[in-house]
Amino acid sequence: MKRIVIVFIAIIAAIAFSSCEKEQLGMYNPKKKIHKIYQKTGNSEKKLTETWTWEGDKLMRVDIDDIGASIADIFEYDGKFMSKITRTMTHLSGQSVVGEFLFSYDGKKLTKIELLTDGVIDGYVTFLYEGNKISKMMTELSITKSSQAVDIVFSSMRYVLPAELLNILKETHKSMEKSTADAQIVLTSTLTWDGDNIKKVIAETLFGENVQIHNIEYSYDTKNNPFYGNYLGSTTTTITGAGTNGMTKNNPTKIVRFIVDEPYSNMEATYTYKYEGNYPVEVISAITNADILPETTYYEYFD
Repeated sequence: MKRIVIVFIAIIAAIAFSSCEKEQLGMYNPKKKIHKIYQKTGNSEKKLTETWTWEGDKLMRVDIDDIGASIADIFEYDGKFMSKITRTMTHLSGQSVVGEFLFSYDGKKLTKIELLTDGVIDGYVTFLYEGNKISKMMTELSITKSSQAVDIVFSSMRYVLPAELLNILKETHKSMEKSTADAQIVLTSTLTWDGDNIKKVIAETLFGENVQIHNIEYSYDTKNNPFYGNYLGSTTTTITGAGTNGMTKNNPTKIVRFIVDEPYSNMEATYTYKYEGNYPVEVISAITNADILPETTYYEYFD
């Protein structure tokens, strides 16, 4: 489960493009549609990790290949807009957990996503805008340090937050192990844009009386991001904990994250791509200042 807990990050919330004009928030209709995603770590064997099922222009289902569990994400729509995502996670032991995301809109703008585990609300994300771009995301989680829902909450947050922000939440939750009492985790993320790409994020976490501020900076290529309009987070990028961001038009080449006032907290992830036309078919992700093997992700598209 460790792989999926790290992996399953983000939302179908953002700014998508049709072949000729920008679509509304909450719609995802890419020109090239992903069919399968494969991965390998270091020199290990290439392995199928995700299979995507479409009906016309709508993504209907993502099946995730995970050791020890059967995982599927089912997507529902209100017209063309995403309205609900249901995740089923059935362990080989027979234990089954269901996570749900419920989407709320103000007109054509996504304003809130609620996260439920087995019918209980574990948290939510709200969005503020400047014009048509998200300027701030506010996340609140109510999971406790002993919660049985931790796996499903963090793994299903793939559809709620970029991977970098999910990692911050995971690190904050881990610190709960040292605490004598449970406390709600609050994450406020302020976004700075450069055209259609996020240039910088300031993320502030509040856990009890503890406050921590993270600075995240991005660099990009000029090619098409196949997840643009789909996830706020990344796909199955597990090692680096960062990756292709569905809010951005182009693909990241470098992401740097550090904790303000902690000079040795710097994390730098780099991404190297192979393309067919203007779309990536392979990306190698690595952390430059850590002893971790690089990870390669392969994208297979429908013709």
